[in-house]
Amino acid sequence: MKKFLGGMLFGLILGLGSVGYASDAIQAVLFPSTFNFNGETKAVSDSYDVLNYKNHVYVPIRFVAENLKSTVSYDEGDRTISILSPAGGPLLQDPGYPEVSIGNIQIHEKKKGKVVSGLVLLDDTKIKKAGPGLRLYGKIVFYDHADQVLGSSPVSITYGRTVNPLHMQHFEETLYGDFSSYAKAKLFIALLSDQNHPPIPEVYVDGKVPRIGIGSYCWLGCATGRIVYEALPATAARSGSELTVSFRGNNKPDSPIKVRRTNERQVAVDEVLMNGKVKLPTEKGTYYYKMTAFWSGKENTGGDAEYGFVIHVE
Repeated sequence: MKKFLGGMLFGLILGLGSVGYASDAIQAVLFPSTFNFNGETKAVSDSYDVLNYKNHVYVPIRFVAENLKSTVSYDEGDRTISILSPAGGPLLQDPGYPEVSIGNIQIHEKKKGKVVSGLVLLDDTKIKKAGPGLRLYGKIVFYDHADQVLGSSPVSITYGRTVNPLHMQHFEETLYGDFSSYAKAKLFIALLSDQNHPPIPEVYVDGKVPRIGIGSYCWLGCATGRIVYEALPATAARSGSELTVSFRGNNKPDSPIKVRRTNERQVAVDEVLMNGKVKLPTEKGTYYYKMTAFWSGKENTGGDAEYGFVIHVE
C-alpha cells in the first residue's frame, strides 16, 4: 500500500504561517518545498504532498524515512507503520533481496556462548508475497579489517499467525567464530519463500528467458527429483548465441557452474560456465541443458542443486 502510506503524514514542527483551506476534518495548505538530507537536496515527487497544518509542516513518512536510509513497512490490517533506521548501526541488505533489511545488530555473551541479535523488517512495497508460511533464511558473515571471514550466524524466521511479516521482528542466534576483531558484516539471503527450494538462476539467451526446471538438491534440506524436460518448452535462439546464467544477490555459487548439453541423438557435451557465460552450438536442433551449481558454505549457504532447460537452435 505504497500510495496509502506515502500519503500518511509525519510531523516536523516548524513555526510557519500560512493561509489554509477548510474541510470537514482539518484546515491545511499545500506547502511546496525542498529538503536537504545531510547536504543533499531532494525535491518531493509529484506523488507526494507536503502540508502546513496549525503552523506545523507534515511530510510523507516514506519519503523522509527512505532518504534517511531507513526501511518502512505498512500493515493495512492493523494500520501499523514500522520503521527500521540505521540509528542502531548500518542496515544490512542483500542486493538481490531489497525487500529485506536487518539492523540493530548486537553481540552478547550468554551462558551458552556468544549470540547475535537484531531486528528484521520486510518492505511492504517490495515483497511479492507476505502470507503465512513465508520463510526467511539467511546468514550474517562477519569480517575483520582485512576482509577475512571471522565467522557467521544464521538468521531464520518463519512467518505465520503470530509472526507478522509486515511488522518488525527480533531474532537471536548463536555465533560461530572469533569476533574479537569484527569490523563489518554482510548479509547473504538463501531463502525468502513459502517453498523450500534452492535459488533459481536467471538464464538469458538471445533476449529470451527459458523456463527452468529443478532436479535433485541439498538446500536447507535435501530432495531427490528428476528434471522433467517434457514439461519445459523449448526456447528458440540463434546458433552461436551467448547464454548467460546468474543468481540474484550475494548468495551466488562459489564454484564454476557445470553444464551438460544433450542433443536429440543423445550425444552429450560437458562444459563449464566461464563468468556465467557459454556459447550455444552452431548446429541446429534441440538441446537439453542440465546445470549443476555448488555453494561451499564458507560465506554463502552451503549446498548444491541441479537445473534444466531446453533450447532450440535455429
